[in-house]
Amino acid sequence: PISVNRSGSLMNFFFQDQSPTAVVKRNDGRAMSRFYLAALNHGLIMASRGLFALSTVMDEALIDEVGERAAAAMADVAEELN
Repeated sequence: PISVNRSGSLMNFFFQDQSPTAVVKRNDGRAMSRFYLAALNHGLIMASRGLFALSTVMDEALIDEVGERAAAAMADVAEELN
């Protein structure tokens, strides 16, 4: 499961059914730390707590590329956790 909090161009996601009321209360630390490293390995820069910053200069091709890289990172994590 994945849940997302967002505000404007900031997006924080969680590997749990519902986003916690505070980031310090998250219970997905194992999956998040693995995803953070996998995302870096696939060329995505984000905060280790799952925070992404989007930009208005991103076009559809770049958004598609980010989605593909994130999907590859998630596949890596799924393989590790199973």
